[in-house]
Amino acid sequence: MTTKEKINLIYNELKEIVGLEILEVKTLQFLQRLKKKEEATKSPKGDFEKRGINAGIYKQIVEELNQKAGKLYRWNTTETKALIRARLNDGFSPEDFRKVIFIKTKQWLGDEKFTPYLRPKTLFSSKFEGYLQEWYAYQKKLDQQKAEFEKAKRIERGEADPEISPEERKSQIAWEKKKERLIAEATPEDWQDYYHNEKLFKKKAYTHGIKDPFIRNLFAYYLDKKEKEKNGGENLHRPTEEAHTKTRRHEEEEDLHTN
Repeated sequence: MTTKEKINLIYNELKEIVGLEILEVKTLQFLQRLKKKEEATKSPKGDFEKRGINAGIYKQIVEELNQKAGKLYRWNTTETKALIRARLNDGFSPEDFRKVIFIKTKQWLGDEKFTPYLRPKTLFSSKFEGYLQEWYAYQKKLDQQKAEFEKAKRIERGEADPEISPEERKSQIAWEKKKERLIAEATPEDWQDYYHNEKLFKKKAYTHGIKDPFIRNLFAYYLDKKEKEKNGGENLHRPTEEAHTKTRRHEEEEDLHTN
């Protein structure tokens, strides 16, 4: 049986199983992926090796990882160069590498279980795009928290916020009063608990402390959540989403063992 006959046989069998419409869609998707892969391999724009700029890019990316994670990886090993080149040929930029290195060192550095995975083999693998999405999620959350802080400052200055209704502004004013009460009643143990659980802004909390308006706001959110949990209620002032849930950590650990 020739190759063409084998292809026709498989095609007809699949047509009976999934139907002609679905088979045509799947075939088109497969051909598009194949075309994209071949173009990335042969195109001068996609192939960084042919453009002769890889040496500088390899070195820049690996030195960024070494600096952030405290490692001593070499940039010119065959495996590391192959991983970086593969991601570049996928269309990712050197800036994307910096984002992935930033978010994963922020999440894993200092964690006894995950710190060993701060390595090219893991970070620059096929999971690279997923790690990059984590950076975008982190940045979005950071922007939202900054926006909340700016709103709180406008309220403190007595400025009206055109984006919120009078009811919302009234609620925010009530929150500011509650925030000051929570902080006034807080104990040194409360601050230690908050600092221990803080993930995203631990360094800022350490260097600036409660005097920093942004950290003061986060500390108040933490106290409010703690008070609500103690009273059996829900935190109405801050989303309850945590940066690293036990489920996420377990799934991430399982994923890493595949690399």
